[in-house]
Amino acid sequence: IMTFLALVLSVLIFPQALAYWDCPNLTGVNVIGQNNFASTSSATSSLQSPISAARNPKNDELFVINQETEQLFGYNVSESNRIGGSYYYSFGSDNPSKSASSTLLDFPTLLVFDENGRLFVSDTDNNRVLWFDNV
Repeated sequence: IMTFLALVLSVLIFPQALAYWDCPNLTGVNVIGQNNFASTSSATSSLQSPISAARNPKNDELFVINQETEQLFGYNVSESNRIGGSYYYSFGSDNPSKSASSTLLDFPTLLVFDENGRLFVSDTDNNRVLWFDNV
């Protein structure tokens, strides 16, 4: 079940940032993972190859798979925090050993939330889907 704001929100993934548009006017209102629309920084809290994003239906958190570092990044995207989206969380780490554990991902490709706020992450090269409660 994709809960990522189906018709209200269209998503466009840039090489190092995630931008979103309020539909009908298609004017960008925010950039997640960079300070502005023109920045391409590779700082710790910046995105490098974002591939999937999903919003938790229980709060104002947006999670993004940062494929370059095999991590999930969490951002506060509340209405009062629309400018820049506040980075506050990361899970996983670069995994050169390609090992599997409850905290290591190997080529994560998709994440979704269900209506109860449970997070499911496809951990492609570990041939599994991780399930997280109370995210």
